[in-house]
Amino acid sequence: MAYDYAADGSRTHWDIHTCRVERSRDNRPKLFIDDLIAAGCDLYGRDGKLQARVCKDQPDIEVG
Repeated sequence: MAYDYAADGSRTHWDIHTCRVERSRDNRPKLFIDDLIAAGCDLYGRDGKLQARVCKDQPDIEVG
């Protein structure tokens, strides 16, 4: 399941069917959700630990 948080704090969710993390040519993580690339989000495992973070504007905070 995925959540999207709006600036006003409201939350919407949707079901995810596939999710994968790949590396770009410049070794940055690329997160694909249902075969679409996610530009800025965090991926948490079932254990609640951060697995990947992608950030279009701040690549220095990326994880994964």
